[in-house]
Amino acid sequence: MPRDRGPFRNGERVLVPHTDKYYEAKILKTERRDDMWYYLIHYAGWNKQWDEWVEQTGLHKYKKELLDVKFEETSAQGTGDAKSGGDAGATSKKGDSKKRKSTGISGPMSSKVRVQLPALLKQKLVEDWQRAERGNELALPRKPSISDILQQYVDSTRGTRDSVEAEEEIANGLRIYFDKALQQLLLYATEQDLAAKALSDGTTPSSIYGGEHLLRLCYKLPEILPVSSMSADDQLQLEMRLASLVSFLKKNEGLFFTLPAVEAKN
Repeated sequence: MPRDRGPFRNGERVLVPHTDKYYEAKILKTERRDDMWYYLIHYAGWNKQWDEWVEQTGLHKYKKELLDVKFEETSAQGTGDAKSGGDAGATSKKGDSKKRKSTGISGPMSSKVRVQLPALLKQKLVEDWQRAERGNELALPRKPSISDILQQYVDSTRGTRDSVEAEEEIANGLRIYFDKALQQLLLYATEQDLAAKALSDGTTPSSIYGGEHLLRLCYKLPEILPVSSMSADDQLQLEMRLASLVSFLKKNEGLFFTLPAVEAKN
């Protein structure tokens, strides 16, 4: 009996939608994770450093005619319309390669930083939202705190490379982003009062909030993190470090996302 590998098979050509167009890719490996198929893909014509794991919902069956379809952004949210190539500006695959080379772009680009959360962590976000909808508040301070988690992430990379400077930069940047964004972007309405009380003495948010709120930040990053001023290489390095952090959160989900006892509001 043939082994089930989901809707795609190893070695199959597929299409991957990015902000500007569909990119051709080949499936290298298949894994089943948390009721979802994931595929390791290699982009045709690109260095293997661009190989990445993609959920089945992020892939399309290969159709040659779709390679000439380009996308146009029509709103600040990044929604777009597809139009077929032609005199309106769609270039051939060969032409695209020349353009990328001349502008210094070295891979499939996006107007937003890409942060791919696995199904397990998406479920944690849902459970967190359901808790808030019931009017239950997370007990503060959370242990480990976001500062603790980010430091553990940096420490986990020591010994695997010559320098952890890049990881430290990501951790510090996320800590700063979280402290500034918490009350404006990362709290549900039912959490505002508790936050105001807990932070009234100048306490740093990242020192008392935990994994649940860090995960909310990761989910929001594509909306709030500017990439227009980044080079292609800088964006790639950022996405690789964020993917490494997400992998670390998933590996330790039992430690970071075990909700403490809470009390429902009367």
